[in-house]
Amino acid sequence: MTDTGSHLVRASTDRRVLTVLAHEREATRASLAESAGLSRPTAATSVSRLVAAGLVEETGERTSGRGRSTAIVRLAPQVGVALALVVAPVGVSGVVVDIHGDEIARARSVDGPHEQRLTRVAKAVLARVSRDGLVPVRCAAVSVADPVDRHTGRAVQLPDEPFLVGELDARAALADLCDDVIVDNDVNWAANTLVEEGCVGLIHLGEGLGAAIVEDGRVLRGGRGLAGEIGHIVVPGPDGTAIPFTEVFARLGLRQPGSSAVDVERLLEVTASDDSVRQALAVAVSAVVASLVGWADPSKVVVTGPWAKQVAAAVRAEVARSARPVDVVTALDDDATARGVRLAAVERLQATVLGVAVSNLGREQVGARPGRIEPATS
Repeated sequence: MTDTGSHLVRASTDRRVLTVLAHEREATRASLAESAGLSRPTAATSVSRLVAAGLVEETGERTSGRGRSTAIVRLAPQVGVALALVVAPVGVSGVVVDIHGDEIARARSVDGPHEQRLTRVAKAVLARVSRDGLVPVRCAAVSVADPVDRHTGRAVQLPDEPFLVGELDARAALADLCDDVIVDNDVNWAANTLVEEGCVGLIHLGEGLGAAIVEDGRVLRGGRGLAGEIGHIVVPGPDGTAIPFTEVFARLGLRQPGSSAVDVERLLEVTASDDSVRQALAVAVSAVVASLVGWADPSKVVVTGPWAKQVAAAVRAEVARSARPVDVVTALDDDATARGVRLAAVERLQATVLGVAVSNLGREQVGARPGRIEPATS
């Protein structure tokens, strides 16, 4: 076998061992070989190679029911951790997670510009990680409550739409802490929790308006990452004339003063007593549902956000009368975005360790800061 062929076989073997340990946390060499589908000698050689690379460690001994004690194999702290950060109008929150998805530390900041908050939270959680010896930071996933350009990772202001967070370059803010930073908007991260459910549409109704489509296990982001920015979809206005979706709230007096953001508190107050306003909103939202159905054909549409339940029943009734009805549900909770960005951070960490780290085995030790990995295109 050529050197290249031998390296590929070793890399494949090591990847299988690391994958088992990422999911099972720890194992004996014998159980590891069985779970990875390898012979015991092959698994033992792989473990030795991974121990030398600093990715695996053998810890203590565990006594089985009978016979001699057996050494336990698990991933070493050197595999690193990931950051999951959520940038919202009210503040920035963040957690550090390990390769198993366990939370190690969390922090929150509500003071100062968002870039400063982002850096402050990241440093706060990493300070705890450093004390525990769980380094390096391999990657970060960041949620921003605004449209995000997928190529630059910067927040984008669209005409006559809310810019809730404002100018933000998350990659630059985290550059001193992590090389591999993926950034997306909050609605796409919430949709990331639906990737196992087939083709699904998601509409977020809050201060800002957004949508996402999940297809074949991934969120469709579009060329610039601006797919799902629904503010300019043309819908029926309160008087039946065709207007942009975002303009509906201006016509109904439901915008925040001096802003195009939806005044959620007033909307909830008004729709609790005024059926005509609730119906006008339902008609507009159902037109957005029809748009999603027209170009993506989802099996269902999830409507979420702080005022989703206020209009959900009326939206279902409107959609049921449409030419192409679809199930409309309100299944997600307020933590969907945080769960989605955390899930992405863990998956990114696993991919980094199982991919980039394995490709380096036999050539060099895995460094503390992995090279930048560009996000996969839709």
